[in-house]
Amino acid sequence: MNILVPLIRRVNIPAAFFIAALLASWACWFASSYLVKPTLFFQAGAGNHWFEISIQTLLLVLGSSIPGIATLFFPRSIKARTRFARFLWLLNPVRAKSRYYAVAILCPIAISFLAASLNLFTGGANVLLPKASGWVAAVLLNLPLSPLWEELGWRGFVTSELQKFYSGFRASLIGGILWGFWHAPLKLFLRHDSPIAQPIYLFLLFCIFSTGLAVILSWLFNRTSGALLPVVLFHSIHNTTSTYLIDPAVLKDGLSPVLWASVMVWTFAAAVRIQAGRDLGLARTNNTQTAPMG
Repeated sequence: MNILVPLIRRVNIPAAFFIAALLASWACWFASSYLVKPTLFFQAGAGNHWFEISIQTLLLVLGSSIPGIATLFFPRSIKARTRFARFLWLLNPVRAKSRYYAVAILCPIAISFLAASLNLFTGGANVLLPKASGWVAAVLLNLPLSPLWEELGWRGFVTSELQKFYSGFRASLIGGILWGFWHAPLKLFLRHDSPIAQPIYLFLLFCIFSTGLAVILSWLFNRTSGALLPVVLFHSIHNTTSTYLIDPAVLKDGLSPVLWASVMVWTFAAAVRIQAGRDLGLARTNNTQTAPMG
């Protein structure tokens, strides 16, 4: 019994968070597949122009936002005012040095570009580079959506909680596996990334990729003492760039582009692990994080 108590303490809060986020997100995503036609109309802008958005899209976005929303309710032992103050503290844009914003911009571009290049050189499909203006617009549009809310949950809460008991590297591996599995409905049931590859194999490769990505994101989060905006920027640039460079190749080549993306992300993750050590740059005092975690 004395052995079980510390183990339960380690997994209690992250496990409860994961189960709650998984159930709520999956409910939204599966519901979206049955609500294709209903549409909401609203007026916006100086000319009161009408815009429309489908209930399906809203549910997809809401499902992706659940991890961040859940941070406002976990842990239950912390007062709501304290949780909200921590929410604002994480998003303070001036807490990270400029070099980490440079990493957040250049690293995800390099991962996708090198993966697409290796796929091309090994006989894969060619892809077109996006126009800079369109790429920037897509990054900014994506920024406040799933990247923000996912990172609030997975790095801002889950990895932070796990790092109280595990090394930064081990915590990022556990968090990365959970993060990958959380995407299961999107990858296995609601999307068809390639007509020539089994969804289960693409999903497994995606989980390998996302776990490596979690190592890099956790390192970036730790090196900035818990500043979340560079991590969110990294996530948004990755989403946008892979949409242009990886996803079109997946439609034609199947597993190959995702395999090369996994190789590249784990190459960067291994470099981070070697450079930063087992705690991925996390500063500890008395076996706890120096950054206030609520």
